[in-house]
Amino acid sequence: MTWNRSLSLIVTIAYVLFFIIDGSKNLWLIMLAFLMLPLMCIWFGDELGDFIGLGPHLIYISNSSPGISIQIIGWVLLLMPGAVLYLWR
Repeated sequence: MTWNRSLSLIVTIAYVLFFIIDGSKNLWLIMLAFLMLPLMCIWFGDELGDFIGLGPHLIYISNSSPGISIQIIGWVLLLMPGAVLYLWR
């Protein structure tokens, strides 16, 4: 397991535990569902970047993307809830 995967899993578990302890009803389930996309981008960035074919909304993807760019987008999405919580409180 690479450091990207380990650290992203730790951050995800911390988010979920925060929302469970905070007692925000079932908000932790919504957060867990949201965090699946960033985790997929971080864990499988190279595989997602190599995808060529028919994408969402019937848009044809003709070039592959660098895996590191997919992973960076995943990290931005993963850290966004923490930034919002920090600014909110």
